Amino acid sequence: MVTSEECDRLLASGAKIRPDADISGIGVILAFLITAYASFAAILAAYVCGMVEPESLSLADVKVMRIRSRTERHPRMHRILRQTIIVLSDQQIVTGIAIMTAGFVGLRSGQISVYHYQIVLYLAWLSSSVHLSALTLLRPFLNRHSGLKVWRLVGMGALFIMLIIGLVPTVSYDWGIINFKDPKDSSIGKNDLTGWGVPASCFWSKTYADGVNNDAPIGYVLLVISYVWKIGDVFGSGRKFYASRLRRPLEKAVESLLTLPARSP
Repeated sequence: MVTSEECDRLLASGAKIRPDADISGIGVILAFLITAYASFAAILAAYVCGMVEPESLSLADVKVMRIRSRTERHPRMHRILRQTIIVLSDQQIVTGIAIMTAGFVGLRSGQISVYHYQIVLYLAWLSSSVHLSALTLLRPFLNRHSGLKVWRLVGMGALFIMLIIGLVPTVSYDWGIINFKDPKDSSIGKNDLTGWGVPASCFWSKTYADGVNNDAPIGYVLLVISYVWKIGDVFGSGRKFYASRLRRPLEKAVESLLTLPARSP
């Protein structure tokens, strides 16, 4: 564990970034990116090919994107594609929770640097975003299978809480500064001392009197809105109220903007 005195010294001088293959290794990064892009490709293919149940399509999907549901004509293809998306999206939850767990272990021991902890957050957020994207397509299926719905709610809740807690160190205004002596200078050599090499635990619940990072509130707002939006749409007991009072008005406003060129004389 890094002492407060050592943190003060490192925050003043910076530290050298030490390699951590368990987080930033090419194999780890590729494993996340390949599964994430595979999930996205499967979701996109489902929409483009019409392998989406009618209730999952919005007015903009039908009128603007010209997407038609073809699930009844191709039931076997629909089942295969849906099962593929389920497996891949489940994997996103598991990998997101796993990488956040590794990040928290590194925080507790003081062994993970700002650079590697930032990678942890990026990968976990990527997993979260890909999984949330899959929920729109899987909503009808999950409503028919309460067991899978509950499992997803538990997994989503765990990853959401971990991300909320995990963002705490990034609130500091000094988070991620490359060069403490000249913050405007972003150049860095292989052996240079930098803010990216400082243990991430040094920023836990501290801003060091320099204020709050301007990006921190935006990150929290985006995270909360994305989860509330999806959980309210798929899992909420008051889904009809949520849809009629919040989601549909926003969707209609967006659809009006998208269809405006088509309605213009």
